[in-house]
Amino acid sequence: MTIKIVAQVIEEAFLLTDNHNEWVRSGKGIIVYVAFLKQANKELFESIIVQISNMRICWDPVQQSKVSVSEAGLDVLIVPQASLGGKLKSSRPQYHSLIDKVTGAELYEDFVDQWRNYIQANGGNVYNGTYSNRQGLRITSQGPNTHAFEFN
Repeated sequence: MTIKIVAQVIEEAFLLTDNHNEWVRSGKGIIVYVAFLKQANKELFESIIVQISNMRICWDPVQQSKVSVSEAGLDVLIVPQASLGGKLKSSRPQYHSLIDKVTGAELYEDFVDQWRNYIQANGGNVYNGTYSNRQGLRITSQGPNTHAFEFN
């Protein structure tokens, strides 16, 4: 039932979603990289979304303090990241613990929808990548402010 998440604070990001020329742009907020391991299901989604969106990790220069994406109405960019589920065997990463692609795609779509509903209700926007597709990513940030989590 494991879902691996990495949340990264950004000023702006551009994600290539079709491997050719279709880019989505996210403003200030966070990137949520997600990997679904075998037996993952959507039971944990609500808890993950509430916890990650309420982390006070984004700097607000007006308040001179850190705020969460949900309280400040910031953007969330969700990127499927299968490599989070890898394990190193000898000198090569192995990905045998990942969920199958069909189930993973269904979970990803539902995960994005639940994020969108939650964040838009709080005044932010959600953008997303394409499951099982290699994607280009350009990020502007004020430093490596990255947090890794594993939900079971």
